[in-house]
Amino acid sequence: MKRVNLTVCSIAVVVLIGCVSVSPSPTTPAPTPLAAGETPAAPPRPTHPSTAAPARTTTVPPTAMAAIVTATATAAPALLEIRAGIYAADHAFDLSLPASGYDLYVIGEVPHAAREVRLLAIEYLKILHGAIGLRDLVLEVPQAYERSVGAFVLGRSDTLPGRAYYWGDLLLDVRALNESLPEEEKIRLHLTDVDFSLQEIHTHLQAIQDELGAVGQAVELPPLKEFESWGQEEVVALADQLSPAVENHEALRNELTTVKRSIRFFFAGRAEEGGGSAGQMTVKIREGTIEQNMTYLLGELGGAPVLALYGGWHTQRRQAQSFAAAERPWVQRLVESGTAVYSLLVVAMQGRVGKSDGSTSAVYTGHGQILFSDGTTLGPVLRAAFGYNMVFIDLAVGDHAAAQLGELGATEVPAAGGYYGSDYQGAPAGEVCDGIILLQKVTPVPGITP
Repeated sequence: MKRVNLTVCSIAVVVLIGCVSVSPSPTTPAPTPLAAGETPAAPPRPTHPSTAAPARTTTVPPTAMAAIVTATATAAPALLEIRAGIYAADHAFDLSLPASGYDLYVIGEVPHAAREVRLLAIEYLKILHGAIGLRDLVLEVPQAYERSVGAFVLGRSDTLPGRAYYWGDLLLDVRALNESLPEEEKIRLHLTDVDFSLQEIHTHLQAIQDELGAVGQAVELPPLKEFESWGQEEVVALADQLSPAVENHEALRNELTTVKRSIRFFFAGRAEEGGGSAGQMTVKIREGTIEQNMTYLLGELGGAPVLALYGGWHTQRRQAQSFAAAERPWVQRLVESGTAVYSLLVVAMQGRVGKSDGSTSAVYTGHGQILFSDGTTLGPVLRAAFGYNMVFIDLAVGDHAAAQLGELGATEVPAAGGYYGSDYQGAPAGEVCDGIILLQKVTPVPGITP
């Protein structure tokens, strides 16, 4: 989006309108007003180029051309410094985001499912790839799908499985990027989350069994329909049968650990009122599983850097909410273990999130939800950034780290009669993350048909 001096641009527009206004041609009758209730006729289909009327041309007078030149010369810069440490831009490429010095770069999205967040992630991926050769991207997707998703982005498969369709647009972006890269530089996908359902656990066990070959086939894996009727003890016993076979395969041993944790996660969620990941036990299991997988991945890569895209709660350097120590976010756990992490919180200010071919929700972040140490809020910052796509707050500059965070990225929940988001309960921003990007407006992610 190009921003220009509005006064000069308005003059240019007025002059141009005066230049191109024409009267109806003698051979083209003026349009007749429609009678009440009458429906306008469809416009005529365009003729073949060889028989179409020649295009009308207009000569721009010198005065109008001077106005256009002046407007272009006064176009707003790609990067606008609003105040020290706060910048406005249209692209991550124009921001001074860190591109070296960390083991792990994390983007925390608040809330989920905004196309602009994924475009920003791709831009940051390209920045890191160009600056330090980063090749490894982690997504908030069950580990059961890692093989199939990895094959898709490398162009070795055209199939996306189950829950991965939620990330289809981003996976297509990574695949397109890989098509332009040599084999030794292509981006690799890693999935570090729990398997949320028995179907995903079954898929993961099948993948491990197939990888083991004849040794794995000695363990009888029942059909999915039968498997989904089993209780926790039966599922655990089946997973345990594979333990001896993976003992000498470090990667498969790590995956089987994920499966066993996922079994506990699933049945703990089933036992809790409301199910899902609402209870303390499931949060503890899930964050511990992601920490385990991220630690393994970082070790396996031997110091090569990684970029991860996860929900904002998971990416806190220190959780702002009053949860028990066992429920700490996985990023906080890695920071505590000595991993060098750069955590970038990306917040939607307004718009809609969700899948464009499914249900979407309105999202809103009030200007008062970030309070700077001088008593000002986001209002003046966003007004100064009018016309730009995003605002970056570098928490390493000045005293921005002391800014207080409230409820960010609240989505509309009609059934509950209000907006509900990630409430950071007034925590100092610098304890939660290292930088904040505010997206002026977001749109849903495009639907990818299975």
